[in-house]
Amino acid sequence: MKSFILRKCNYSNVALKVLDRFGITPVEIKSAETFSLDFIKGVERFQSLDIKRVTNGAVLYNGEQPFNVRGVRILNPLLVESIWEILTASPDPGA
Repeated sequence: MKSFILRKCNYSNVALKVLDRFGITPVEIKSAETFSLDFIKGVERFQSLDIKRVTNGAVLYNGEQPFNVRGVRILNPLLVESIWEILTASPDPGA
């Protein structure tokens, strides 16, 4: 079962938390086309709370290139077939 929790963006919260069988995935949502390291601060802050089963998280932005920064997935949700499959995929490719 999946739960999607929307949160108001502020300095200490991520925009979205996706809860599934693998854990909680913190997600930041940005409208910018150019990536900034500031985008992952909320995800890293959430990860530092020492909550069990927190995945590496993701940043959704308006840029063209998908990539990873410090384990956080950076991607444009409009350029993938299924954003929910990506956000809820097993953190371990072998699982």
